[in-house]
Amino acid sequence: MPLNFEFPEGIDRTLIEYNKPDGSLHWHPRAQTLVFYTMLLQHNMDGEMTDKALREIDRRINLIDLHHTHSAYWEGDNGYRIQLADIVTYWGLETNASHLSPAKWDAYYKRAFTSRVDATPDDELRNTTRKVNDTKPS
Repeated sequence: MPLNFEFPEGIDRTLIEYNKPDGSLHWHPRAQTLVFYTMLLQHNMDGEMTDKALREIDRRINLIDLHHTHSAYWEGDNGYRIQLADIVTYWGLETNASHLSPAKWDAYYKRAFTSRVDATPDDELRNTTRKVNDTKPS
């Protein structure tokens, strides 16, 4: 299934795209990266922006970063990873990516990150489970 997305109405288009000197239109790498990142994040970014939603999204970002699974984008020599500030900036982005509850996302995360080649499965499961349990949403 293809990834479909739509930025919120009324968002400043300069946050999404820009024109190069030759007049060609391009996406800002931050916006483009976030669209694809929603497949890892699996959390709604629509409706009211609440502290509870932002804490859960921030928890997921931090857990994803433990395994360096999402690529950084590069502007010149500077690498950049998705941060909570990006979620706030692009709040209202709609995609057809899965949207999982914290418990279902934790189960997905544990499954997805237990087969790393740099640790034995038992060690990795134990470490991942500890990290998820240590970061349970409040």
